[in-house]
Amino acid sequence: MNVQTRFVKSIFSQLAPTYDVLNRVLSLGKDVSWRRFAVRKLLMGRGTRFLDVAAGTCEISLELVKVNPTVGAVAVDFTFPMLIRGKAKVAEVSQMNRVHLVLADSLQLPLPDRFFDGAIVGFGIRNMTDRRKALCEIARVVNPGGTFVVLEFTVPNWGLLQTLYDFCLNRLIPPFGGLLSKNRVAYEHLSNSIAEFPRPEVFQEMMEGAGFTEVTYWPLTLGIVGVYVGKRAWV
Repeated sequence: MNVQTRFVKSIFSQLAPTYDVLNRVLSLGKDVSWRRFAVRKLLMGRGTRFLDVAAGTCEISLELVKVNPTVGAVAVDFTFPMLIRGKAKVAEVSQMNRVHLVLADSLQLPLPDRFFDGAIVGFGIRNMTDRRKALCEIARVVNPGGTFVVLEFTVPNWGLLQTLYDFCLNRLIPPFGGLLSKNRVAYEHLSNSIAEFPRPEVFQEMMEGAGFTEVTYWPLTLGIVGVYVGKRAWV
C-alpha cells in the first residue's frame, strides 16, 4: 500500500462516525437526490446483482435495495470503520440478506470475472490512486452489456458560478468541514481532489479506454456533480 493510499484510508477511517451527517450538512441535503438519480440510472439496466465500489457507509447499496426489492448488492470498501458503520445501517433496516459487505481495495477486487449485472461508484473514484486500473478492474467483474455508473463531484466551467464554486471549495469547505469533523486535513483533501479530478470529457474517455461504451454524462445541480453512465463492452 503506497503513501497516498494509506493517507486516504486514514482520512476516511477518522471520518466514519460523522461521515453521513457531514455529507448532508455540506451538500445542504442534495447528496440524497444525487445518489437517487445515480441509482435509478443503474437500475435502468437489466439484472439483479450489483456491485457498489468504494461503498463507504452503504448509502448507495441501501438505496439500490430500497428502490428495487428484487436486487442484491455487494458493497466493497477498503476502510474498515466505514464498513462497520455501513453494517449497522444495513442491520437497522433488516437488509443483511440483500447487502453483502466486503473489505477490499477497488484496485484488486476479490471477485470473479463477469459476476455482476452492473456496478456503481459514488464519490469514490476521485480518491483512487490509479483510476484507470480501478476502472479496468470494475470492467473485469461486470457482465458484457452491464451498466456502470459513476457519481462524482466536478467543477463548473462557466463564469461567475465557477468563481463562486472555487471560493467555496478552497475557502469555506476546509475550515467549515474541519470545524464540524475536527479534521481539517480531510476537507482540504476533499477540495484538492475535486479540483484535480479530470474534466467530464476526459473522464468519459478514461471509461471508454477501460472497456465501457456508450458513455454519457449528466451534470446535476448546476454542474457541481456529474453522473457518468456506460455499458460494459462485449469485446
